[in-house]
Amino acid sequence: MDDEVDIEKRGALKRKEITGAIASALKMNSFDLLSSYIPEENELIYLKKHASQKDKYIYDEIDPETFKNQTKENFEIVEEAGIDHQLNWSQTELVDQQEMKKNDYNYTVFMAVQDMNGKTMKLSYDAIKIKEKWFIFQGIRVEQCLTVRKDCPKQ
Repeated sequence: MDDEVDIEKRGALKRKEITGAIASALKMNSFDLLSSYIPEENELIYLKKHASQKDKYIYDEIDPETFKNQTKENFEIVEEAGIDHQLNWSQTELVDQQEMKKNDYNYTVFMAVQDMNGKTMKLSYDAIKIKEKWFIFQGIRVEQCLTVRKDCPKQ
């Protein structure tokens, strides 16, 4: 039955790959670079079939198209926050990545990008393991913007 759910060409073998893809997508202002890391219908079907009873309701409520659109909206909010913070996205580099394990299949990943002027933005996202591959599960969000003088604008 699981063979019907083909996700072999999607997702990441390591969470670090997703973090790098997010940093690149933000740098190039290209949400499309993340499409293979966002769960689609096949991945969500797999989650629904294999979820514990207490988590099953979460996956039953997810519509793949809505999920992708919400992830894109979160991406755009992060980009706008960086622009408001005068971060030069085209000159950013990934400078840090840390993880907080929730369980074997769920992590919150914290990352920091910095531009050539030293402006830093700390971001996070949740990653979920689906059939031995990692995907973005909760959209990308701003944790903190750092400069010498001010914090990130409030959303």
